[in-house]
Amino acid sequence: MVPHRPIPIKSRKALSKLYDVLYRKASDLFREYDPCKIRHMPTGEIACVAHATLNSKMTCCCGNCKWLGRNGCRVRALYCKVWICSTLRGKNPKLERQLRHLSAIASRHDLLHIRASKKESFDRRKNNVIHAKV
Repeated sequence: MVPHRPIPIKSRKALSKLYDVLYRKASDLFREYDPCKIRHMPTGEIACVAHATLNSKMTCCCGNCKWLGRNGCRVRALYCKVWICSTLRGKNPKLERQLRHLSAIASRHDLLHIRASKKESFDRRKNNVIHAKV
């Protein structure tokens, strides 16, 4: 078997497209599995009902994030889309496995930055050229 050869992704446009694809796939997974069971409460707060069922706290992991608005996240934060809290981790191994796969791809391209918008993630990247396995 021939080993994978890294192909440098130099284009910001190509990395941007990869970011969008990974984000969309992770969003689809969250829609399909609904692990957090995020709901709007009568008080106007956004609550993680699944978290509350397990530990009696209704707070979301994203509760204090600067990007959290009344209707949820106001940016496309890839790190948040491929991450699941330790309370819910293991409750759905298939989801966790798929998110871990997407996370590994994003990590390889230095696209994962905690609570960062897409623009912030690109601004924080360490290298101008990241190698992708094909």
